[in-house]
Amino acid sequence: MKLRLGFGVALVVVLYGIWVLSSKPACLMGYKASLVSFKAWACIPL
Repeated sequence: MKLRLGFGVALVVVLYGIWVLSSKPACLMGYKASLVSFKAWACIPL
């Protein structure tokens, strides 16, 4: 039972990581994407 729960938690963590990376915005020249909080991206100047 513990092993099954561990795999479930690991799957959620991996899917969350994929979602965060895939939601990264494309910023204009001279700006870069930065993770401001655990779920929001912002374009900041270089």
